[in-house]
Amino acid sequence: MKRGKVSLAFQSGFYEPRLNWLFSNFGINKILDMGNKMDVNELDALEYFALDPDTEVIGMHMESVLGNGRDFFQLLRSTSTKKPIIILKSGRTSAGSKAAASHTGSLARENDAIFDAMIKQTAAVRAHDWQEFFDLAKAFSYLKPQKGDGLAIITMSGGEGVMATDACELNGLRLARLSSGTYEKLREILPPWEIPVNPFDGGVCMEFHMSRPLSLLDALLAIPQDENVNCVVMQMPSNIVEFGLTHDKANTFLEDITRGIVNMKKAGKPFALWRTSMEAQEHKLIAEIESRGLPVFDSAERAVRALAAMKRYALRSAAMAETV
Repeated sequence: MKRGKVSLAFQSGFYEPRLNWLFSNFGINKILDMGNKMDVNELDALEYFALDPDTEVIGMHMESVLGNGRDFFQLLRSTSTKKPIIILKSGRTSAGSKAAASHTGSLARENDAIFDAMIKQTAAVRAHDWQEFFDLAKAFSYLKPQKGDGLAIITMSGGEGVMATDACELNGLRLARLSSGTYEKLREILPPWEIPVNPFDGGVCMEFHMSRPLSLLDALLAIPQDENVNCVVMQMPSNIVEFGLTHDKANTFLEDITRGIVNMKKAGKPFALWRTSMEAQEHKLIAEIESRGLPVFDSAERAVRALAAMKRYALRSAAMAETV
């Protein structure tokens, strides 16, 4: 079990079948189950995590607001400027409220539009489904929010680069304009023809540098180091390169890939990856990369969405800090 700085509060046991996954993929500090909120409610949970020095990121799943709504709002408003708070509020529809009442015994009477408006008056981040909830918990636990919206994309497939670019614009980020100096640093790993540098097709470059992947990844460090880049997403190299390699050479290749990717942290900017396949070997590589402090997401869209949420949080928490 990995111990970390994320503390989670849940209403109902939807997390229970995911416990092994949670403890394997997150740095969990504390988990609190509020159950039917007979004696402990969301206000108690938030106050506890707000005062807990070991909790740096808070995730809350709620089906209803049973504590004092005004106190909850004020506490959420003041705490969210100091610690990222991710909230997953279910029972958003009338049918969902009835379903919640059927298993918790309490009717979620609040209007979701009012709840959403309340969240928007704080720096808390609202997740709209459980995948986004855990994506945001992972992003905030691994990374610090970026200072701007300039995103660099490193892809191993031109097609995925297009999808990542779409996600960039759809989520309020922009493609960073890399400097001419960065292009010159990348020139040594380019194919024999010119290619764009953002999104940067690392896959076609790797075809010409199969024998020295670490050198290629070291050269890619120029992208997050660019002064115009605020954050980076990168597709994980495909495991197809292992075919035809001996066991020792395959292990050496994977070690070089891991070292080169982790080296990207030197730039000091948010750096996230998305997975290429669902192969067993990739699971091992992801576990190794995440154990060294870099998050991996299931798709480019989910990685970009998480970074965009972190950018919005940075803006809102700074603005809120001036008024709280």
